[in-house]
Amino acid sequence: MRPVWKLPYIESSFLKKNNLEWDTFKTKTRDSVITYPYINKKLLVYNGKWYKKIKINKNHIGFKLGELAVTINTKGDTANSPSLNPIWFLLILIFLYHFPLYTNNFLFI
Repeated sequence: MRPVWKLPYIESSFLKKNNLEWDTFKTKTRDSVITYPYINKKLLVYNGKWYKKIKINKNHIGFKLGELAVTINTKGDTANSPSLNPIWFLLILIFLYHFPLYTNNFLFI
C-alpha cells in the first residue's frame, strides 16, 4: 500500500492535457492511479496483448488501471467442454460391472 504522504502515482504521459480533452484514448500505463478528471471517460488500457476498453466511473477512483484491465482469459463454463472419449466410458462401465464398489455393505477402495 502506498503511503498517503507520497500522493498517488500517475505517469506523466497519462496526465497530458490532450488526454483530458479526448473522450476515449489509449494508454499503456497500468500502474497509474485513476483520479477525478478521468470520470466518465473511456480508456483503452493495454493488457500485454490487446487494448481493453474501460469506462471510468466514480467507483473506480483510487484503483490502478491494471486492476481494471484483466490479463487472464477465463475459459468459461467447463460443462460445455468435450467429455471423455466414449471408449473410456464403456471401459469404466465394464470395470464397475465386474468389480462393484459395494459388496455386502463393505466398501472396496
